[in-house]
Amino acid sequence: MAQVEVSREVLQDVQNAIKNFQIDIEKIVQNLEKSSQKVKNECEELIEKQNNEVKKLANDVLSLSKEIENLENDIKVKNNQVVELKNQVSSIEIQINQINNTIIQLESQKRQLESEVSRTEDDGQRQNLLSQISNLQSRIYMYNTQKNNLLQERRQYRINIDKLEHAIEQQRNSLSQKNIELEKNKKELNKNKDKLEQMKNTGNKAKKEIENLQEVTKKFKQVSIAKTSSSISGVEKCIKYIDEYLNTNI
Repeated sequence: MAQVEVSREVLQDVQNAIKNFQIDIEKIVQNLEKSSQKVKNECEELIEKQNNEVKKLANDVLSLSKEIENLENDIKVKNNQVVELKNQVSSIEIQINQINNTIIQLESQKRQLESEVSRTEDDGQRQNLLSQISNLQSRIYMYNTQKNNLLQERRQYRINIDKLEHAIEQQRNSLSQKNIELEKNKKELNKNKDKLEQMKNTGNKAKKEIENLQEVTKKFKQVSIAKTSSSISGVEKCIKYIDEYLNTNI
């Protein structure tokens, strides 16, 4: 009887050991599942982070491209304005030359009349000549006034041309810098796109391996639980038979 009781205690120890082993298996599998899922999540987070970086760089490239386009268009507009102003200056200079020629002619006529005045003795003729000289003087003054106005206008046009050409020069410098920055960003974008593609490929492989590991772990858990449950059931039957034996009145 004592030996049977000892055997029963041994079987209970075995049963407890198997149960503990089953618990340990479940913990190991659970930890493995958590770890593999964590790695999987980290891979996805890294890929998402890299994808966001690519989007940011793509937006930077797009924004810079638009800035460059706007600068180029603005430079074209200013260049057209400069051409128009220079044409205006040329037109004014033609007018000034025409006025100068007219003034030269009028002053020549005036000098000729003044010479005639000095030679004439007839008061009526003198008065007529003086009237003509006065008329010429008025016309000369009028043309000089027109000329001065045109000179002032030309001066203002040239000031505007200088301002526009200075602005164009600054914009061209800015355009040059932005083109350099754009090329740099394009290279960085392509580099990060390649990196993203590599990460996706590696991530997909890792994901597939993790899923395989999870499947293997799941099967291992199922098989282990089945075997340990079967062993526990067998031990329980043995203990039951021993209990029945011990409780049998002989």
